[in-house]
Amino acid sequence: MISWLSAVGGALRPMAPFFAGLALALGLAAAAPEAGAAGGLLRTEVLVPWAVAVIFFIQGLQLPVAEVRRGLGAWKLHLFCQAWMFVAYPVLGLLLAWMLGARLSEAERTGLLYLCVLPTTIATNAAFSARAGGNAAAALVNIVLGNALGVLIAPAALAWMLARGGGGAVAVGPLAEALLLQLVLPFAAGQAARWRLAEWAAQRKPWLREAGSLLIFFIIYSAVCNYLSGPQGAERPGWWVLGAVLLLLVLGKALCWGALRRAGWPHDLRVAAFYAASQKTLAAGLPMAGAVLAALGPEAAPVPLAVLVLPLILFHIGQLVLGALLIPVLGRRG
Repeated sequence: MISWLSAVGGALRPMAPFFAGLALALGLAAAAPEAGAAGGLLRTEVLVPWAVAVIFFIQGLQLPVAEVRRGLGAWKLHLFCQAWMFVAYPVLGLLLAWMLGARLSEAERTGLLYLCVLPTTIATNAAFSARAGGNAAAALVNIVLGNALGVLIAPAALAWMLARGGGGAVAVGPLAEALLLQLVLPFAAGQAARWRLAEWAAQRKPWLREAGSLLIFFIIYSAVCNYLSGPQGAERPGWWVLGAVLLLLVLGKALCWGALRRAGWPHDLRVAAFYAASQKTLAAGLPMAGAVLAALGPEAAPVPLAVLVLPLILFHIGQLVLGALLIPVLGRRG
């Protein structure tokens, strides 16, 4: 018991800055929302797009695409991971949204389904998998594949859902241009910079991770400020969205591990695939959602960013805690 608590504590300790940063961002937004809203003192409508671009440049700089060749052999495992990320989770999300029906608002339902089409995490995926004895090469392959596909799949899926939800037809040209400038080109620039800066980035990995986290907190702060300052600020998300996220978290992880056990892969591959397939990225998901909403405009996408990404934030908190709790359990089975 003591060793289990020690292992869990060791896994959760690096997450403390995230919880502190999230609390600070929410507290500052609640205290003075006008300062961080669009047109306010901080001019967040100008700074947030730059923050999004920097986040994706950092992601491209840190993602070692050229190193995945050594882990490509287990292609069936990688296919499973990508299918779980982009097919199984959306099916679960649709089932939960159907079951809850009108208990979820349109924005909450869209946010839940958007969460389901996101790729896996980068840093926590690798860290949790390594601590639990997962295969590093398998984890790396699915981190790279998932995030490369996710930059294309998630924004397109979100724009389609917003259009179906009453926003009307989406102007594909302006949306594609905005996503190209804010997501794809910065990511590609980061990848290109790896040719010269790979060693520099590896030496400063903690610093780059913290810089990305600060930008994420800034985007959360801006989103909450806009939400509280707008006409929808009097409305509060319901408790049903929390229940839906918890169900998605538990069912997604339980069914994923059950499927991996039945597949019969070695334990280290199962652990790597479990963390890769069952986690969802806040670091990429939040700025992608913000970029899509900004590109569509308030008339075409009348969904507050703060409500849209609430399921993602709740899921991220849950996967940090549950992922850490499972490390000693999965590690003992190796």
